[in-house]
Amino acid sequence: MEQNGTVDVQGFQFSNATYNKLKSLVTVILPAFSSAYFGLAELWDFPNVAGVVGSIAIITTLLGTLLGISTRSYKANYPYDGDLVVSKSESGGKVYALELHGGDVDNLDKRDTITFKVRS
Repeated sequence: MEQNGTVDVQGFQFSNATYNKLKSLVTVILPAFSSAYFGLAELWDFPNVAGVVGSIAIITTLLGTLLGISTRSYKANYPYDGDLVVSKSESGGKVYALELHGGDVDNLDKRDTITFKVRS
């Protein structure tokens, strides 16, 4: 535990593939399955509706919490979206290059801000 009473979660991160699969599971699949079971249970007299729907809600909450911890840890370790690399050209001028740190490059145009660290 850290001094302010929060748990140090630095280093706990899912891989990008695992994170994306879990995010789909938590935000789409489990809620849809829960709703479908709840609705169909009324029509077809499925057993233990409260137990099934409640269990799915608990699992969804747990996985969502783990995703949040992974995101927090990732942002703590990689606070920048990339580097702005400044180097000298052969003629003595400066050359600027952007190096992105993974992430979803195809959706950069949908973001409000992008943060780069200057490296020379």
